[in-house]
Amino acid sequence: MESNDKFSQLSPETQKFLRELRPEDVGLLSEAIRLVRSLLTVGRFAKWSILTVVGAFVGMAMLGDAFMKLKGWIWK
Repeated sequence: MESNDKFSQLSPETQKFLRELRPEDVGLLSEAIRLVRSLLTVGRFAKWSILTVVGAFVGMAMLGDAFMKLKGWIWK
């Protein structure tokens, strides 16, 4: 009975949508949810990968500049 209580608390439009679902629609929705989760995971990975590459580039540029200054001081 608990699931019926939850179902009755939904809006009428949602109840109608859920009543009209066929078994293959439920499977398709399940696959869509898995796809969205995967895309969010890949998006987070891509974001951190890009930030890492940019950070490494900036860090190497700063290191190169510091090396050139040190070389200038030593070879003066």
